[in-house]
Amino acid sequence: MKKATINTTAAWPLLKTAAEMSRICGIGENRLRTMMDNGEVEFLQVGSKRLLTIRAIQEYYERNKVRIHTQDA
Repeated sequence: MKKATINTTAAWPLLKTAAEMSRICGIGENRLRTMMDNGEVEFLQVGSKRLLTIRAIQEYYERNKVRIHTQDA
């Protein structure tokens, strides 16, 4: 039986503030806060902080991406 291993090289925080997530995903910090206010992206309220996950941003991208239409030649 194979033993499960934990990848410790990717040990960066799971939850990010709007400022941290802005640097990662390219969406402006104020826009992220507006998205949280409008319920467009999920977040976790911890005290006075609102924290985001990369998965929440990826889900936002999937819901809002513009599809490219190609023409058959």
